[in-house]
Amino acid sequence: MEKNIKIYLAGPVDNCSSSEQMVWRRMVQSVYHQYKYMDPMAYEVDVMRGKKSMNEIIQLEKQDIYNCDVLLAYPWKPGSGTAMEIMYAYMLNTDVRRNDKIKIVVVIEKNKYLSPWISHHATVVVDDFYKAFEWIENNSNNV
Repeated sequence: MEKNIKIYLAGPVDNCSSSEQMVWRRMVQSVYHQYKYMDPMAYEVDVMRGKKSMNEIIQLEKQDIYNCDVLLAYPWKPGSGTAMEIMYAYMLNTDVRRNDKIKIVVVIEKNKYLSPWISHHATVVVDDFYKAFEWIENNSNNV
């Protein structure tokens, strides 16, 4: 059964191979197919084909973050874009004009370093995708 929860997939892109950018995103969308996803990699084709500038892409991604229920971040390696996406979602949550809150779920593998800045601005930090989606499911009535 499809759920109406919209999940934005945040993770490193710069200095990553296409498989590093895509494999975890495809896995998440395949295994947890009952959710709706906002995948920033969908815009990369427009950049490569010269249809959109990076400024246009960033605006589209910010709109996706604004419209998501959950920002699922997988910072398996440091990336400024991922950190900015987390901070943007966190800052949206401090806007008193918004009635809804974006849940920021960070997945970091055991024994990997996680910046205190990221953990501080996360709603929850877990060590695998199973626990992330278990948390999302258990908190879906708050999403």
